[in-house]
Amino acid sequence: MSTVDARLVLQPLTEVLERTLTRLQNDHGRQFSAFELTHSNATRLLGFCYEQLGDFQASLRSYNLGLAADPENEALLVARGILRYAVEANAADDFEQAIRLGSTKVWPYFFLAHHYLVNNRFEECRKMCEHALDLPASDEVRANLNEWLAISEAELGFPPERIRAAFEAAIRLAPDVDRIRWNLDVFEKASVDQRKSQLPWERLNGSVVQEVGWRGQESATFSHDSPFPLTLPAA
Repeated sequence: MSTVDARLVLQPLTEVLERTLTRLQNDHGRQFSAFELTHSNATRLLGFCYEQLGDFQASLRSYNLGLAADPENEALLVARGILRYAVEANAADDFEQAIRLGSTKVWPYFFLAHHYLVNNRFEECRKMCEHALDLPASDEVRANLNEWLAISEAELGFPPERIRAAFEAAIRLAPDVDRIRWNLDVFEKASVDQRKSQLPWERLNGSVVQEVGWRGQESATFSHDSPFPLTLPAA
């Protein structure tokens, strides 16, 4: 959809969801399990809609509302973390909490890998990349993870053939991304020159990584086979 067409759908949907949340909170005769599931889904979908409409505060309020009722909801933690990433300094806390809760989804590891990379925490980045690469993910996500793994291993002094293999894996997954080839070239030149100082890597900024997460969230919100499907309570 175009931005205009999307707003025509999303704006009335937010109004429906706001009314739904009000009714849920006022319904004292509910079964708690059904309320909890419906409330989490409604706040997540509402937060996503506001996010797409560019209303950061309304989206954050929705995710906060859902997490206040269900603080261990992995999908809400990831959604709020993506919303806050590159905007609020403590956004990584949501991904760390999702991992502490035993997340088996790629997103918390993906975002923390980038967070550690841009903060030069290369050993932590390496571990996040390795864990994330064992999980289902798109080629775009896996290409970034292999690139970040290669950079981390280069900074940590891993064997050149291992670093080169990670870069080459990234290039196979994203052959049109010039940045990855640039970083491989940086590595190759440094290997010849035997440079020991930190290299001039080209790194994705947080807003670009956030866009990758948004695309994943869109799939997670609306796809029937998504990693975080919306679920209706039993009748």
